Amino acid sequence: MPVYYTQAARIFGAYSNESDMQSYYDTAFALMNKSNNTTQLAEYFATRADYFSAIGDYKNAYDNYLQHIQYKDATINEDVKKTVAQLEVQFESQKKNAQLQTEKATKARQALYYNIVLSLLIVGLVIALFFFNRYKYRKQLEQKNLLLAERNRISAELHDEVGSSLSAINLMSHAALQQKDEEKLKQQLGKINSNTRHTMESISDIVWSMHPDNEHMPRVLSRMNEFAATTLEAAGIDYSFSFEDSIPKIVLSPQKRRDLYLIFKESINNIAKYSNATKATIRFDKTKEMLTMRIEDNGYGFDASKSNAGNGLRNMHQRAIRNAGTCKIDSILAKGTTIDISIPYA
Repeated sequence: MPVYYTQAARIFGAYSNESDMQSYYDTAFALMNKSNNTTQLAEYFATRADYFSAIGDYKNAYDNYLQHIQYKDATINEDVKKTVAQLEVQFESQKKNAQLQTEKATKARQALYYNIVLSLLIVGLVIALFFFNRYKYRKQLEQKNLLLAERNRISAELHDEVGSSLSAINLMSHAALQQKDEEKLKQQLGKINSNTRHTMESISDIVWSMHPDNEHMPRVLSRMNEFAATTLEAAGIDYSFSFEDSIPKIVLSPQKRRDLYLIFKESINNIAKYSNATKATIRFDKTKEMLTMRIEDNGYGFDASKSNAGNGLRNMHQRAIRNAGTCKIDSILAKGTTIDISIPYA
């Protein structure tokens, strides 16, 4: 061991045996240098510095002391490096552990967020299904109520219009059977024919308004135009029939469709029978919420405040109001009449 050689050299030095001392010092230095043991080398030069200082050789003492300091600093640097290396290893280990803990915490949070989101989605789906089923049930109930209301309306119309007409035909038929005067018989048969035709038209209008193929405005407009052509042309009245481009896209309920058509028929019949007009204009437009129908003629007109128009005009107003709409009639004597109808189409 180099330490033993150093101790032996110190003993020989104490007895002033410099040759053996130097031999042992050289052997110790060679072994220390071979193992690169900086701690032993620092101690070696410290021993040498003490020896030379003791014999008064201060130059060699100083030189060995410098070597002692150099190796001592090297030893300290190596220790620092080892400590730093250990600290780096510990730091990397702690860093890796911290990363693992962070990853675990991140995965735990992600799992928590996933479970929360999944739970919210399930709750939202359950709520959506609940409200959808509720909405579906409400729609079904509304459809049933609408169907029941429509059946009641048809029943009432059949009773009021067709039933009364059939009752009148029955009475007139019975009177005609008892009639012996040929002229009066013809008059009664004419009334029977008129009432029969009116009843057939009423039934036709009811059936037409209920048919699902007629719920779109193109069918409604086509029937109105056909009726206007048949009625006004027979009376020698020129007419124009026009509508806004968006009108054919409107869908009306059976009641609105039938009431609008009956208002239109009443207006056209009045023009043909009473106006003595030569021209008529029919125009359909649409606002944000309302379907509007304007019918104008250049006939005699009438004083609406004094005219006894019977059930015709009153029925037009009632049909418009029943559909949350309005009916406005402006008539000027010798200039003509304008009828404005507005009903909501939604």
